[in-house]
Amino acid sequence: MLTNYLSNSIAKGGVAPIFDTPSDYGLEYDEVKFTAKDGVHLKGWLVKGGADKIIVQSHFGIQSSRSGYT
Repeated sequence: MLTNYLSNSIAKGGVAPIFDTPSDYGLEYDEVKFTAKDGVHLKGWLVKGGADKIIVQSHFGIQSSRSGYT
């Protein structure tokens, strides 16, 4: 039971709170939501820049969110 708890706390991330948004840093953004083919709901921010290049940040680590660590 203890090993199961420890492995889950290391390997499975929880829902981390979002403390900051891009607007806190002077950036305009839109909230975006997608549903993947497997039914998983994905949420994020779309920050438009001045260039024609795209950057996708898709992994923030265990127990962290798109605004930082918990």
